[in-house]
Amino acid sequence: MMSYADFFSGSIPSSSSHGLGSPTTQGTSVPQTQPAPTNKQTGEVQDPVARELLATLTKLKEDKETQLQQSQLCANDGSTASNMLSREEINQMVLEHVPVKKGRRYGIGRVSEGISTSSSQPSFPSSGFVEDMERMKTELVEERIKRQALEEQLPTATVEERTKRQALEEQLRNVTTFISNLYPEQFSATQSQPESETQIPEDPVE
Repeated sequence: MMSYADFFSGSIPSSSSHGLGSPTTQGTSVPQTQPAPTNKQTGEVQDPVARELLATLTKLKEDKETQLQQSQLCANDGSTASNMLSREEINQMVLEHVPVKKGRRYGIGRVSEGISTSSSQPSFPSSGFVEDMERMKTELVEERIKRQALEEQLPTATVEERTKRQALEEQLRNVTTFISNLYPEQFSATQSQPESETQIPEDPVE
């Protein structure tokens, strides 16, 4: 029994051996594979498709491990974490890049739906994502409440402004009447007008 990571040990089955390999047993992530025929002199995989897949996946693996090493160097936090890909990460990379033909992956065979689905699902920081969504919902509700409150206050504010204006006009009339009584000669013209048309006269020119 071998995992997808055995691509890197030259264990890809030839297209001539059972076509595309044996199917994966339900409930396990380890498919059965057959050793790929290799050239006894060069040690290279003879099957051209298998050889190309092995080269491509090896290059991807090396690039990812180089990125891990560079990220650890940039972090410079004294971490001793391994810069090698885990078997699970290698398996996922193989699943993403090995071609599928008639529901079977070359060199692997038929992978059970549960395994394929679970291994292909991206991992999200679910807790932080949910918290952001809840915060956005709360802010939206608060904004809606504020807007409704402003809309409700608008008619009230209009009535209050009208009441204040009427009170100021009444005070102006009272002050004008009081001054005209103190200085009847200067405000004789004002006294002869109706109360609703009373205005404050300009200062007399000396």
